[in-house]
Amino acid sequence: MVCIAELAYGQGDLDEAEAWAQRASVQANLDSMVLLGYVASDRGDADAAKTWWERAADLRSEVAMFELGGLAQEAGDLDRARAWWEDAAALGSTEAMVDLGLLANSAGDTDSARLWFEKAANADNRLAMYHLSRLAEDAGDEDAAHC
Repeated sequence: MVCIAELAYGQGDLDEAEAWAQRASVQANLDSMVLLGYVASDRGDADAAKTWWERAADLRSEVAMFELGGLAQEAGDLDRARAWWEDAAALGSTEAMVDLGLLANSAGDTDSARLWFEKAANADNRLAMYHLSRLAEDAGDEDAAHC
């Protein structure tokens, strides 16, 4: 069911995606809950997206936690965003690690930013590698900036 929902979502058919994902969510399927969050978000319903992602996060979905961090950041609640991203990072989300690095860097904490970027880069996240090179460039370390 989730595969059909994802296929419909990829084709832009939100109604069909929602119908199939709803069926799968009854079985507490994490992927369907996350997908329902995306469908709601694409429709402009942030409250419904948050509800679906919270349900998935309660079942330890790193993707849902990452998305909830984004919603918190958009709402201006950086402490809540950090908490969600830390939870997602603890489950292995390199995207959350990058956002934690960006958050630390924007607060002027380049040491923490570097640590988060290094964690994500060690897991082959290219965006983290880019941000590490930017930190090195900003610090005047041209050799590290071009690695």
